[in-house]
Amino acid sequence: MQHLRRTDPRHADRDGGRIGDGELRALRQSRHSAGVTGLPVTPAIDNLVLEVDGAAGDYRLAWTTEGPVRVGGDATQTVALAAKAQQRLTWPFDGLEAGIGRVVLRVTGPGGFDVTRDWQIQVRPANAPTTVVTLQQVAPGAEVTIAADALKPFVPGTESVALSIASWRGFDAAGLLRSLDRYPYGCIEQTTSRALPLLYFNDVALLSGKPLDKDIETRVQEAIWRVLDMQTAAGSFGMWGPYGGIVDWLSVYATDFLLQAKAKGKNVPEAQLRQAVTYLRSLAANDSGNAGAYALYVLAREGEANIGRLRQFHDAEVGKLGDSMGLGQLGAALALAGDRARSGSAFGLARNAIGRTTEGDYYGSALRNLAGLVTTAAVAGQDAVVEAVFDRFSQLERMPDIDLTSTHEKAWMLLATNALGRRGGRSEEHTSELQSLAYLVC
Repeated sequence: MQHLRRTDPRHADRDGGRIGDGELRALRQSRHSAGVTGLPVTPAIDNLVLEVDGAAGDYRLAWTTEGPVRVGGDATQTVALAAKAQQRLTWPFDGLEAGIGRVVLRVTGPGGFDVTRDWQIQVRPANAPTTVVTLQQVAPGAEVTIAADALKPFVPGTESVALSIASWRGFDAAGLLRSLDRYPYGCIEQTTSRALPLLYFNDVALLSGKPLDKDIETRVQEAIWRVLDMQTAAGSFGMWGPYGGIVDWLSVYATDFLLQAKAKGKNVPEAQLRQAVTYLRSLAANDSGNAGAYALYVLAREGEANIGRLRQFHDAEVGKLGDSMGLGQLGAALALAGDRARSGSAFGLARNAIGRTTEGDYYGSALRNLAGLVTTAAVAGQDAVVEAVFDRFSQLERMPDIDLTSTHEKAWMLLATNALGRRGGRSEEHTSELQSLAYLVC
């Protein structure tokens, strides 16, 4: 009996430049971004073992390929094997472009022996996804030209260019959306952060440049089902499921998403939504930290402002809020409830807290808090606070690197962009382009 087999790819020799499991990790290394070393240009399928238990003789091996792979050496080879003999063979393969290819091996030999085996091989760059951001001020009447070789450092077929234009140094909505869309994990925070901005930035081209790659309505609805799968019997939300890991602030965040999704006409079951809102009411009444302030803001936005509790929070407990986002949410809740004086006071404290974070807040950061403050200030019509944030950005030499921001930061930057873009009056001088002028140009 003759047979063909491959050894366990987990034992492949990576130190020698071979990659097991039929996966090509490097292709056209000269076309990669700089800084990646140590990977072979032509990886191999190694440890292909040909064994003969029967007739000795000459065995002919012939490779054919489909897709973005090709044989790096001779596509055919004849091997002379004695009875009971074994021989290990290696073939190099070239990756032509990113994608999934197929390699087929046919072995023929004495006595009518004829066996065909095939493998799928993924071809991908040696680099992780890389984003290069260039920020440039354009004078009236001036032109900006994108260099013809701007994409030269990247693997052909994987690159794109996004152009965002704004009257102020705003966030890169297109880049943020694409970065969120690539994120592979799905805890309660990550699922909510990926889906919430899509309620407002519902242009598929901003995500991939491929129309209807996957319908955004479907993406949002799938996120709603996943969030609801993590709801506990009390109405809160667990980190990965309904049985633990509850963070009150994230429960408000998930409920905020569900309420906004419901307002946008998405399918959110009423019973589960009522459970979540009941949990929010409990937090609003009993929590004096950021979760309580956020709950009060969401309820006020939904027309359920408890003016007595809001005033008590401001007058007696506001010192427990240590960052600009929590203070901004309290200020916006007071504004929505009609108490402009206390709202102005809370936003004044929020301006003084810009750059601070709350100790022990895992998801909080100066950037997340700044974006959250912009969002609530825009909702409450606090032009002075918005202008203070504009001034802060005008002092930055560079905008935050999208690839180094968290999902939470990305989501709140997008929500801030949306809130500013929806405001009327003076804000339009700064932000009318933030939503509309973000295009994929190639």
